[in-house]
Amino acid sequence: MIHSLYPEGCLSFIGQRRYESEIRAKSPRIWKTWWVVNQHGAAPIQHWTALHVWLYLFKEKVPYNRLYEMGFERIGCWLCPSSSLADLVAVKYHHPELMQKWEDVLKQWLTERYGHGEDKHVDYSTWLRFALWRWSELPGEMKMLLDEKMVHEDVSFWLEPSTSMGMRRPMQIEITMNRGANVCMGGFSIEGNVKGVNLESIKQTGQLRVIGEVRSGGDMLVVNTGDGGTIHFYKSGRFVVRAKTEEMLENLTTKLRKIIERSLLCTGCGICIVRCPQHAIYMEDGHARVSEGCVSCGACLESCPIISYQDITHDLSLDPSTK
Repeated sequence: MIHSLYPEGCLSFIGQRRYESEIRAKSPRIWKTWWVVNQHGAAPIQHWTALHVWLYLFKEKVPYNRLYEMGFERIGCWLCPSSSLADLVAVKYHHPELMQKWEDVLKQWLTERYGHGEDKHVDYSTWLRFALWRWSELPGEMKMLLDEKMVHEDVSFWLEPSTSMGMRRPMQIEITMNRGANVCMGGFSIEGNVKGVNLESIKQTGQLRVIGEVRSGGDMLVVNTGDGGTIHFYKSGRFVVRAKTEEMLENLTTKLRKIIERSLLCTGCGICIVRCPQHAIYMEDGHARVSEGCVSCGACLESCPIISYQDITHDLSLDPSTK
């Protein structure tokens, strides 16, 4: 919307302050918005404390949200996972019926999915009291809080549902690789395997065009980068990457990981469409597709939120054995 309404760019003023979070503490006062090409952000009160804000409001007689008088630190969705524990406690104090409804939903959600209900004597109290439903992995400050409150029970049952409760997490892509010099063909190579890959899905997205020219041959795809690099990607998930130098091999393999990630996990945000200087990306069925107009500049890879935030686990062995 910003791109279409303000083609020459715009400046957005943000009411954030450095004291609100560690991330905001590291943020500059003025920045170029990475996800939106023609937008700049500015935080005029970046270095203000809460006292500065309240003194200004009182001095200028500016109206403010009365929820602050009820003990809420930040105003937003009352059950937001980003809420502080203090705000959630305030919700429970002022609106116990709302929090009770939410806790009932959480209990029912766990029971329906994992069969762990009250009849099996599962204690929900710690999980609910400290709002541990906000995380799948406990952050450092919550570990300190639990230690301070002398909570010694094993909370990993709730915090690692992907292993202990069978919870379905967002798709994880696991890549294992082995690398070495290629004696037979010259240059260097990496051979690996991707679990959970769907070669047909990757082919349909056209994402491999971001790396180079793509040819289809039976149960595999072959990508030629134009500078001597190649990728052979097989239906089984096996792949072989070859390049003239180790540096080129590293870069090409990194690009391949990004392409796999983006192809399978695309959410259809559309940021890459705006970023593409060739207008070679379009949306189809809620996913980004790369057309033949792609010139392999890679601008779309650098702007993709999936690539920035989705973890890829891979085991890169430095064994110099020939592959």
